[in-house]
Amino acid sequence: MALMRFGNCAVEWARVYAMQRMAADDQTRATEQLLVYVDDPGVPAGHPVAVLTDPAQITAAWQQTGGDKRFVVFGPIAIDKAKICAVDCNTSTIRFELAQGRGVSLALSNDLLRSILDTISEPKAPPHRIKSADV
Repeated sequence: MALMRFGNCAVEWARVYAMQRMAADDQTRATEQLLVYVDDPGVPAGHPVAVLTDPAQITAAWQQTGGDKRFVVFGPIAIDKAKICAVDCNTSTIRFELAQGRGVSLALSNDLLRSILDTISEPKAPPHRIKSADV
């Protein structure tokens, strides 16, 4: 178990599957927040385990994802690319497969999902069909 501490919380880094930066705005958030999503059976699916609000903690956590090859950053979200199992612009969700067959969905904007989807290649059509041998 390798815990990573960010101020008043610590998480098992290998279980982190996403981090999402939420910009400050006048109506709902007075300061920037970083939502930390961890594969934790004790937390309801799709809910962050921690919400960081200290700018130094946010910077430290965000830099950690940038230095980890498991993660890819798309604008305000960093995701563990090995745990993604589906990206769906029709439902505005990205889905992750976690330990013990648990799955979780996160709702994201269609623009953000489209930028993720655009990095995934479509299958190439085979140049020819293989004919089955008659037996």
